[in-house]
Amino acid sequence: NYTNLAARSLTIVRLDTGPVQLIRLTPETMALQKDPRLEEESRRIGEIVRTKSPEQFWNGNFQAPVAARGHGYGAERRYVEIRSRTRAPKRGAKRSSSFLGYHRGLDFSAEPGAPVLAANAGKVLAAEPFVLPGNAVFLDHGQGLVSSYFHLQEIRVKPGDTVAQGDVVGM
Repeated sequence: NYTNLAARSLTIVRLDTGPVQLIRLTPETMALQKDPRLEEESRRIGEIVRTKSPEQFWNGNFQAPVAARGHGYGAERRYVEIRSRTRAPKRGAKRSSSFLGYHRGLDFSAEPGAPVLAANAGKVLAAEPFVLPGNAVFLDHGQGLVSSYFHLQEIRVKPGDTVAQGDVVGM
């Protein structure tokens, strides 16, 4: 029943975490932005995160997926391409290119191989490698709430699995 969902909605009045974050991209990472698979990947991820199961799977507060403080939600990010200093730009060519984006999640840092835990109970919507987020897991917590876990070294769940808060979803 979606009427209960409205009672739990949250209105974000302002997203202002401070100055614009400058993210410098190498020619190799810029090449990823032109990867023909990204359009399909973006569509697929959008479909996953728009999942709205009517059930509520979570209980109580959500926990951090690793023992670290999250940061970066809502930050405005300017992505700038770094050009090689050894090559002179072609006549009339731009010296750099940039694009703007917004970070819509919390970043948590962990050592490689550290277990990554489910923030709360849910069902695994997807657990697979992607071009930009790398190995990723998406959990449906119900009523339109989905959490995602990116850049995993290893995925430990599969689509359709039910997880409890604190279960290992990846490393």
